[in-house]
Formats: sequence, C-alpha cells, structure tokens
Amino acid sequence: MTKPEADRAEIDKTLKTLFAPDAVVEIRAIHKKRRRIDAGYFDGGRRSELINAATRANKAGANVYVTMNPINPQLLSRYNNRLEEHAASTATDKDITRRHWLLIDIDPVRPKDTAATDEQLQLAKAQALNVYKFLQKAGWPRPVCGESGNGVHLLYSIDLPNDDETTGLIKNILNTLGDLFDTDTVKIDRAVFNAARITKLYGTVSTKGDHTEQTPWRLSKITSVPPSLTKVKTEQLRAIIKPAAKAMAPVPSSKFNLDEFLNRLGILSQKDRHGERDRYKLDHCPFNPEHGKGEAAIFRSDDGILGFKCMHNSCADKGWRDVRALVDGSSIAQLGENLTEPEPRDDDATIQRLVALSPLQYDRERKDVAKAMKVRPATLDKMVQAARKEEETATGLTFDDIEPWSEPVNGADLLSEVEATVRRFIICQPETAHAVALWAAMTWFMDVVQVAPLAVITAPEKRCGKSQLLFLLGRLVYRPLTASNISTSALFRTIDAWRPTMLVDEADSFMKENEDMRGLLNSGHTRDGAYIIRVVGDDHEPKRFNTWGAKALAGIGRIADTLMDRAVVLELRRKLLHEQVVRLRYAEPELFETLAEKLCRFAEDHQEAVRKARPDLPSMLNDRAQDNWEPLLAIADVAGGQWPSLARAAALKLSGTSDSSVTIGVELLSDIQEIFGTKRVDRINTAGLIASLCEDDEKPWATYNRGVPIKPRQVARKLAEYGIKSNTIRIGSSTAKGYKLDQFTETFLRYLASTPSPSVTPSQPALDGHSSVTDSEPLNVVD
Repeated sequence: MTKPEADRAEIDKTLKTLFAPDAVVEIRAIHKKRRRIDAGYFDGGRRSELINAATRANKAGANVYVTMNPINPQLLSRYNNRLEEHAASTATDKDITRRHWLLIDIDPVRPKDTAATDEQLQLAKAQALNVYKFLQKAGWPRPVCGESGNGVHLLYSIDLPNDDETTGLIKNILNTLGDLFDTDTVKIDRAVFNAARITKLYGTVSTKGDHTEQTPWRLSKITSVPPSLTKVKTEQLRAIIKPAAKAMAPVPSSKFNLDEFLNRLGILSQKDRHGERDRYKLDHCPFNPEHGKGEAAIFRSDDGILGFKCMHNSCADKGWRDVRALVDGSSIAQLGENLTEPEPRDDDATIQRLVALSPLQYDRERKDVAKAMKVRPATLDKMVQAARKEEETATGLTFDDIEPWSEPVNGADLLSEVEATVRRFIICQPETAHAVALWAAMTWFMDVVQVAPLAVITAPEKRCGKSQLLFLLGRLVYRPLTASNISTSALFRTIDAWRPTMLVDEADSFMKENEDMRGLLNSGHTRDGAYIIRVVGDDHEPKRFNTWGAKALAGIGRIADTLMDRAVVLELRRKLLHEQVVRLRYAEPELFETLAEKLCRFAEDHQEAVRKARPDLPSMLNDRAQDNWEPLLAIADVAGGQWPSLARAAALKLSGTSDSSVTIGVELLSDIQEIFGTKRVDRINTAGLIASLCEDDEKPWATYNRGVPIKPRQVARKLAEYGIKSNTIRIGSSTAKGYKLDQFTETFLRYLASTPSPSVTPSQPALDGHSSVTDSEPLNVVD
C-alpha cells in the first residue's frame, strides 16, 4: 500500500486559519512510542521553514502537532525558527497568553496506538454531527471542522483569559458533552481542556500504528471553515454546563472524599501503596495528557495529607491545590485547604527540580522560589550549588508504556525466543544466554519476587560485547534506565521514584572505591531489606528511600565480592574470527518491541503463579546462590517445557563452586587444608605455614605485598575472622607459634563444604628423631 504524504498547501491553510499572520507558532513532532519529542518555534515570516520542518518530521514517521492557543512570543528564542530534536522544553499552560480555541475531539474507541478503521471513522463523523447540531441549537456559531486522521475535531472560536476560571469552564463543557454523547464506540476526549493543548497540524499524516488496509494512515485536514469566524460568547459557554455544574459541585464537609473527587476528575486511576502513602497512578497527567500512564499520581498519606506529582519538568510547579482547582475551581480548592491537612513542603524535591534547570531558567525562578521557601535568594543559590556538586539529578524521566501482547503467550517458547535473540547478537555460552532470558523476564515480575539478583556482565578485556549485551537488555526489560558513572544519591532517588531497571555501564571504574554505592546495591538484594536512610532538607530530617529494583552492571574484571555474591554473573569473551553475530543496529524494527510486549503479557498472566512458586533449588549451590537463582527458577518452572532443566543447568554452570567465586579468605583456608593433607601433619608452626603457602608461584601468597610474601600477622588476622587463633604448639622437642588441624575442622566444613577434610597419617620418624616435611623448616607430628 502506498503511504499518504503531507500536503504543504493544507498545512499553510491550517496556519492561516488558526493563527494571526505575525504569531509565533510552536510545533511538536512526537515519534513512535514517544521515543523522541522534537519541538520548534517559528515566527510569522518563516512559515515556509515551519512547513519544511513539519513535512520532514512527518515523513520520518512522527505525528506532528501544533499548540493551538497563542503563546508567549519570547519562546521563539528557545528554538529559533528550527525544530530541536529531543527538545528539553515545550510550551506549558503558563506560556499561553490567551484562549482562542475550544477543541472538541470526537474519537472512535479502538486499541491503543492503532489507526481507526473506515467504519470507526464513520461512527465518529456521525456523532460529531450530533454534537454540532446540539451546540447549534444552543446558539453557538459554526466551528472550524477538521479530521485528525482517526477522528473528528470541532474547533470553536473563543476569546477568554488564560486563568483557572476558564480552565474549569472548558473542563466542565467537555464533561457535559461527554456525559451527553459518549457511547461504547465513540468518546469525546475530556482531557483536552488545558491551555497549552496541542492539536493535529492539519495537512500532515496521522501515523499511529502500522499502515494497513484495515487501519490506514490518513491525511489530516480541515474540512470546513465558516466564511467569517464568530466567537462563542461566554454566556453561551456557561449555558450548556449549568445543569451539570450544579450536579458536579462538591459539597463542603469536614472530611474530603478522594474517591468521589477522582470520579469527577474523569481520569482513570490505579491504587497501590508507595512508601508510607496510598498512591493513585493516573492514566495521564491532568495538566498534559501527553504525560502518559503512570507518569502522574495523586498521593494520600495515612494522616490525610494529599499531594500530586508529575514526573515531567513542565509540571514541576503543579501540586494538589492545582489539581483540585481544575475540577472545583480555585475558590473551592482554597476552601479545601482549610478542610484538610496542608500539603507538606518538600524542600529537597524543590532543590532537585532547580538543579535540572538551565542557568537562564533558574535565574528567572530563584527569587519566587526563595520567597516560597522563606529563605534568602543567596541561601537558595548555595543549596542548589551544593546539590549540583552532590548528584546528577533524575528529574524529567519518561519510560515507554509497553502494551501487553494481544493474546496469551507460551512461556517456554517466549524464553526460547529471547535466548535465541541473545545468541544472535552476542557471543556467549548457551547457559549465559539462558540466564539473560530469565533475568530479563524477572524484571517484569518485580512486584511478586522476593530476591533481586544483580546481573553482572563481565569480561577480562574490552571489546567482548559487555555494552552490547547491556544495550540489548535495555530493549527487553521493564522500564530500562541506562546510566554510566551515576552518583549514589542520584541512583537511590531514581530507584525510589520510578522503580526502573537500572543498567549501569563501566561499573568497574566508578565503583572501585565507592563504599556507599556498594552498600546501596547490596541493600536492594532482597525486598525486605531494600531500604536506606538519608537526611533531607535544612532540618536534616531522616527519610527512608526504597532501593528495591532490578539492576544490571557491566564492567571489566571482577567487582566487589559482596556484589558478586549477590549476582548472576554473565561472563563474556572476545569473539574468534570464525564466530559471527549480527550487529544490533541491523535488528528488525519491531523485534525487541514484540519481545517486550510478550514478556509484559507473560508476566501479566502469571504473576500469581510466580509469587506462589517454591522451586527446587540445586543443592550444589551455596545458600546465597540459591537465593539469587530462586526467582529465575520460579519463572522457568512456570514457563515449563525444557526451561526448568535449562535454568538449573545454567545455575550450576554460572554459580556453582568455582575459583571465580572464592574470596581471599576462602582461598587461604583451601590452601591451608591442602597443606595439612599434602604434608600429612596435624599441626604446623607459623613459619612453616608461610613457607608452604609461598611454594606455589601461581598462588597469591608469595607476592601478596607487592612482590613480598604474606606476613605472619596478615595470616593471623585473616584466620581470626573465622575464629582461628595461633597458639604455642609443640613439635618434637621444640615449641613455636602455630596451628593445629582440629582448630580448622569446623571452619573447613562451613566454608569448604564441597571439599573433603584431609586425613592425617603420622609420618615415619626421620633418623634424627624429627618428622621433617621441608628442608628449611622441621614440621613434626607428635607421637
């Protein structure tokens, strides 16, 4: 099928219809799955550049929109007559100078991210005609009519100030029309009430979903413009909402009913527990519906305090009072403040927001923020400067909203697909690919598993595929967030706020001397212990941060033993000349998106089964390794097929007893056990023990101190950690400091359980009456 293309003449018609000739216009290009949002500002003399930018972005697959109400012309200096990729800022409600348009958006009900069928579009057109006739009878003038490509737009000309009263008025109008005309097949969008509302730039192509015969991409267009635009009068606007307004007006009481308020807000929500508060995760932000599901939430603490948070910088100044005002008006919102506890002031969050601003934006806000915080601007400057030095903030993060696969998936087949994909792009052992598939699946089950093993991607040298595997994981896991050289403070705040899957590259370089970071990662290993305490604010008030979440680290060589002990280690090697893999950039466009959607569906369908699973754990694994593999084995058992056996084989291969998991203390114990067995003695003095430890040049003891052998006190200090202390022992007729075998018996069993204890048969006496075991040092057995 031939795809439609943007129509430059239609875009020019749209600009002339909606805007004054000299107006500064903002356009936005939103790419598929919101992976990128571009924005630009164009003045009246540069309409051709705007049209060029819009058509290029649309041809690249982006949906292109325009901010329909007039904006502050100073925004032109943000991206002056150009389209900025990955735009850091877009117009907000406070950038709108006046309300010129009321948008009524009539859309057919259909699956998310799909174009409408022809039949669905016809239903929307029929209902739009009913809305038009209703408003015509109410005395409203003719609107500008348009098609978005998937629905119908009625744009009514208005002229109102941009204030809370107007916002509430428009919201009530949309709610009234929705109550009157919503059906099971067609809905009026009630969320398009905000001042900075964007609408389709007519003349560009709507590119939702894939272009198919049943759901084709269509050119958006203006279908009719009245000969002369007449504005809807304020009294006409108010007239249609009077009955509904009375029904919707809140009744003041001593107890605020949040559930009733959420119904009136008209945005679906999902309740869960977040820290010490109830959280109502909204389907979209009430101030900007582009801020999608899970990115905005209302909070209620146990003592009734209400709060609001949107993750986007453009909503950083919005609080609970602003949300209340959207529905009930500013006067009722103010009254509500007197009926409930005041919203707590979070100075720490304010500082973190200011850190993320550009110097120009910060300079504009600093005085007002300092006044609100009741501090001098100079004090605020110092606080922000200190925060900038302390951490890399984690504000403004967005995550792709992965929709679950449309039908149930076979778990065994899905894991095999993921494993095959890993081996297609990465050189690794089969067991490593199996572990990657299971760990990626685990990130989708974080709400029900109790242990979160680290995925540590390691290799002896560069160019072994570590970063490639980390990038591949980022395409498969739940809420991926990649960070290199992230600060400890930024990490725990990010995890607490968004529960992402952290993907940390170059972990070997920045974690080497970072005890705080190691402690943070250690704390997130089990759900029950996934908390740290930090002080926040001027009063240094202790605050608990949740560190629970999946984390993958990539680096060269080994990282700290305490982290390796809590990890599934994915070891890679540089590929040989005859080994071939596909470069990730050549992957099919929908490959990883499809796998992620299937993982999402598999987790959605099997959460309860994984939560209840109690998998058999291989006895050859130590206790910590069993903990690490328990969630992965649970997922494998639920998936079925050959995966239960594949998972256990991977666990034994990657986490069974091996030199790579031995600490320096265990290595010392193992070598001492070997010495007792080889020498066939039941006691040994310290000098002889040191000499025997240093006999093997491949072991660390001969060069333990930068080329100098390990010292007796170092051996004594290390053994003391296991409760073993040197004593004066008798060997033949002489005495010296040393150790007896029976001092080690229990320790060998605890820490070297897989190795049999040495059996000691007394040596035959030498001619001089001593049982010599070395030429340099007599080590005797007592008769």
